[in-house]
Amino acid sequence: MVTRKLPGVTRSSFGRLLIWQVLSEMRADNDLQSIPVVIFSTSSHPAERKRAYACGAQYFLMKPATFAGLVAEIESAYRRFAGGHSTQARPEARGG
Repeated sequence: MVTRKLPGVTRSSFGRLLIWQVLSEMRADNDLQSIPVVIFSTSSHPAERKRAYACGAQYFLMKPATFAGLVAEIESAYRRFAGGHSTQARPEARGG
């Protein structure tokens, strides 16, 4: 169950299933569904990205190997959200 405490960054060490459940519950809740969700993962598997978008994520980032790559990915995600783009899921989003 999703609580009303909404941190800026959440790290799930409880396993992949929990994060998908939380994301699905957020999308079903009128008070939470407009919050943009970025999945930041070590997985490059296409099924992970598809599941993230299917559950309502707006952006899927695969963790890059370098710090410069990380900065570039974060800047790209920021430009998408800060630039007034829709918060709908974007299958073309970078990350694998």
